[in-house]
Amino acid sequence: ENAVAFVTDYDTRTWVRADVAAFVRQPSIDTPMGSHLIAFASPSSRDAAAAAKGGTPVGVNDILKR
Repeated sequence: ENAVAFVTDYDTRTWVRADVAAFVRQPSIDTPMGSHLIAFASPSSRDAAAAAKGGTPVGVNDILKR
């Protein structure tokens, strides 16, 4: 059986499947585990978010490699 992971959209606080979410590493935002990763429902919502400005987009595959 396959597991499914969910993350919370940084702006809307809704649950999003991690495999379709768009992530950004934003050093200016503290996160609970210290990764500075924040998630958004889509690349377009990430790109429009003020919180993502100046951050580095990160693909879900890059996150899973760690």
